Amino acid sequence: MADSNSTDSDATFIQTTDTASAQQRRIFRALQQVLSPLGVRFEFSIRDLTQATKFAVDDAQTIFQSPDACWQALEYRLWVRCYSQKTLDPQLLAEPLVQQLRQIDLQNFQDAIVQFSRFTARESTGTQIPDWQLKLDLTPPIVRLRSWARWGDVQAITKLLNFELAPADIQVSTVLKNLTLQIFCTVTSTQAAKFPAKKIVLDTIAPLLIALTPQGIQGATIHGVQFQPDLSGQLEPPVWIHWLDLPALGDPHYSPTPIILAARGDENALQFILERLLNPDLEQCFTNGGVSLSLLFRHQLLHVMSEAVVCPIQSQIATTVIKVLTQLRLPGIRGVRVHGRRAGESISQWTYGVDFDAPQPILPPLASPPKPPEPRFVAAKPKINWGQKIGAYLVKTRIWTPQLVMAKTNQLFYQPRFRWQPSILLFLMGVGLVSMGDLAIELAIEARHLKYTPTEAIQSSFNNPLLEQKLAQYQLRCLQHGVPDVLIVGSSRALRGVDPEVLRRSLIDRGYQNPKVYNFGINGATAQVVDLILTQLLSPQQLPKLVIWADGARAFNSGRSDRTYEAIAMSDRFRQLALISAINTNSLSIFQAQSSLQNTYQAIDNAIDRRLDRVSSAYHHRTIIKSWLQSKIPTADRRQALLSDIAASVDTLDGKEQPREINFDGFLPLELTFDPNTYYQKYNKVTGDSDGDYTNFQLLGNQDRALNRTVELLKRQKIPLVFVNMPLSDIYLDKVRRQYEVVFKQYMQTMMESDRLTFIDLDVMFDRKYDRFSDPSHLNQVGANDVSKYLAQVNEIRW
Repeated sequence: MADSNSTDSDATFIQTTDTASAQQRRIFRALQQVLSPLGVRFEFSIRDLTQATKFAVDDAQTIFQSPDACWQALEYRLWVRCYSQKTLDPQLLAEPLVQQLRQIDLQNFQDAIVQFSRFTARESTGTQIPDWQLKLDLTPPIVRLRSWARWGDVQAITKLLNFELAPADIQVSTVLKNLTLQIFCTVTSTQAAKFPAKKIVLDTIAPLLIALTPQGIQGATIHGVQFQPDLSGQLEPPVWIHWLDLPALGDPHYSPTPIILAARGDENALQFILERLLNPDLEQCFTNGGVSLSLLFRHQLLHVMSEAVVCPIQSQIATTVIKVLTQLRLPGIRGVRVHGRRAGESISQWTYGVDFDAPQPILPPLASPPKPPEPRFVAAKPKINWGQKIGAYLVKTRIWTPQLVMAKTNQLFYQPRFRWQPSILLFLMGVGLVSMGDLAIELAIEARHLKYTPTEAIQSSFNNPLLEQKLAQYQLRCLQHGVPDVLIVGSSRALRGVDPEVLRRSLIDRGYQNPKVYNFGINGATAQVVDLILTQLLSPQQLPKLVIWADGARAFNSGRSDRTYEAIAMSDRFRQLALISAINTNSLSIFQAQSSLQNTYQAIDNAIDRRLDRVSSAYHHRTIIKSWLQSKIPTADRRQALLSDIAASVDTLDGKEQPREINFDGFLPLELTFDPNTYYQKYNKVTGDSDGDYTNFQLLGNQDRALNRTVELLKRQKIPLVFVNMPLSDIYLDKVRRQYEVVFKQYMQTMMESDRLTFIDLDVMFDRKYDRFSDPSHLNQVGANDVSKYLAQVNEIRW
């Protein structure tokens, strides 16, 4: 044992290995760094754990025998006893302790048990019950990486390969497609060679992948790619390619994917899927141990216990677990109970339960009144009594009043009774008011000398001026130059981030015949807005040959309020579109639909105009009156226009008012350069945990359904869809946003693996190159120029 006040030479340790002394010194310093500033005395010991399972090695020297096994046995447990005269909250010590202990790279340690008692070390008798106990996961990162890589986790495999190839200055990136792992190898330094040597790569990768036997991955294609530093990481055609068969090819034990195994009831596969979803950020998981799960099947219920150094959040854990289990529909499972607790505790702090296909309660039938006796003879179908219908209507207008009468059947009911006096009075008053109004209007027009001044007619809108401008501009381009070959869609990150003219010229340099490119980016556009544009606002004849969707994770957050789409959905033009879509076929565009609707309304309006003009002497002056009223009364449209003008006057660059107009290609060029030193003197820094775009972040929901509708439409039209995850600065990508980015990338990788779209990840392309940004999350004209040139060189895009 070692006391916190003792020196390294005075400490007495349990000797376990030849290197135990150096390892114990590192443990002592790590504990002292966290506990001593808090006035906590401590002692620790290292205990040898008895291995319950010995991992055998078969004749083929296969290292893994099951997805849970790993080749490094965890033999030791660190036992720490803490004492203090003051009570300490375990959450105050949990994360600092686990981070310090995991940083010193302990070998062969499974966990650490930390006990705290409110006594001094000398008063301790060794039999006291501790105030609280913590369990810290000390599993080395390489062990968890190998375990997850065995399950076929692409990120874990990539980290392992990079770790093994780092001494050779070789870097690896991977993509899983159609059960084949595509591995791209490049050199990190061109001092020795411009591309990696095939023998070095294969001698390292092949034995490792064969030993891992990744679940569900049947083969790997290994590419040796030439290093291209001037093209921002662009991958040229490979110098060499090698195909590698993996054990999952033809082996029924390794060929099913983890999802298939989990759906069959494999507990280990289910535990891996849930743990991986709950630990999307590998770096954070290796820093604090992440969230661990244990499963228990009992009485047709699945109990899922989640543990971490700080008790996991119920909403995050329970939501993920319930969604996965609902989709898998495990056989024999009637419900699930999700629990959460701090690691080291014996009871859960919270529990959440859901029953699948719960039987509906059987309610007694409602008592119904006795039915009247049926007539002996079936009477003929009565004719419509128009008098009663008109009377019922007049009752609502209060011209008729109901009178309680007794019917022959001795039942009370109300029968309308016409009141002549108020009806005649109301009629005479109406005629008098109309005559007086006509006379007053005539006199007012003559006295004020009002004349009609033609003004621009106010048309119904989408409550989004930029969308209306883009629609009109796109229609004009289609008429003048034909439908664009490439259409860029997305939010303001697409509007400012992809320059159609630069992309067009770059494609011409590659040999393409003058392609037509248009940027349909809309500020604040989400997946629902893009789906609306492609599936409803544009007709099938106006769709391009290729769609590039340039955006990021926040456009697919179904947990937040979609204000941009909601404003469009509440507009007059959207309601007209919905009405026409319900009547006509889906082949009509919004412009054809609006034209048809306006023609119908115009015919009805003209007929009413002709009749009113004959009756009212002032009716033929209606245009003059309407023009005068519009000039005096601010309507909703004029108020919106006024607010837009005010916003435009406030939106300035560097304190000077500069126009921000899109060009004929729909692109918004910005010359502003993002400078963190001056930017945050003008604007508050918004972190990921307080960013409204990431509120209640979840990918399944209305945005996911919109993306699927868009994908299905483009598939029917045989139009390729390419999603580009646009660059973000490292200042914007803080810890919280990086977690969401990892989840979003996995979501897009799944879409790509199912051959629904092509995913290109550029989020860290300009990580710290602030001269490419106009603000932390939007590119300027220089950044858009680089991105456009890069996209033109990507061979995965089917131009």
